[in-house]
Amino acid sequence: MNIRSIPCSPVILYGSPRSSCAWRVRIALHLKKIPFEERTVTSETLQSKEFKQLNPQGKIPVLLIDGKVLSQSLAIMDYLDQTRPKSLPLFPKDLDLRYEALNQALIIAADTQPHQGLSTLDRLPESKRTEEAQYWIEKGLKALEEQVEKTSQGFCVGDTVSCADLFLVPQLQNARLFDVDLSLYPTLLGIEAKLEKMDAFIQAKPRLPSPDKVPT
Repeated sequence: MNIRSIPCSPVILYGSPRSSCAWRVRIALHLKKIPFEERTVTSETLQSKEFKQLNPQGKIPVLLIDGKVLSQSLAIMDYLDQTRPKSLPLFPKDLDLRYEALNQALIIAADTQPHQGLSTLDRLPESKRTEEAQYWIEKGLKALEEQVEKTSQGFCVGDTVSCADLFLVPQLQNARLFDVDLSLYPTLLGIEAKLEKMDAFIQAKPRLPSPDKVPT
């Protein structure tokens, strides 16, 4: 199980500046106005016995909160929404809009992210890695652009921030790292420009170089 009891302690996020998954959770914590401490992990740390006691998958993010150990960024967002209902919601209350937000988030989390992470690309010949990542990123962003065109009223879904927006910003940065032509996705770029002016997104943006390669 992802939720395990631990002694009560300050909120701690295990992540890395290289991790777009941890980036999403940082945004969520700032939007929810939850103070937290971030601890940067390296590839070696992820495989250590101590870290795998927190997350047997050996992956980030891992969030220690409310005496629990949480993993998987989308599941963490849902937990924060369920336990902090008075703060800014990350999931729309309307069932149809909630579906759209989750669907868009999963285009990134399930269909794009796994193909661009270092844990996947490092298994390929170096000469093939950029091409492979570009293919899946372009495929995902094309689908996302088409969907967001139908649902956006300023943000990915409707006129307020949702989980979909938290997935969008880190993904566009990953696309830039792989030299993807983002001019093909004007709707997504317009939303990104708006989000990047919000305090939570400014505060969550990675600032420090990672000391080691960590899967994104």
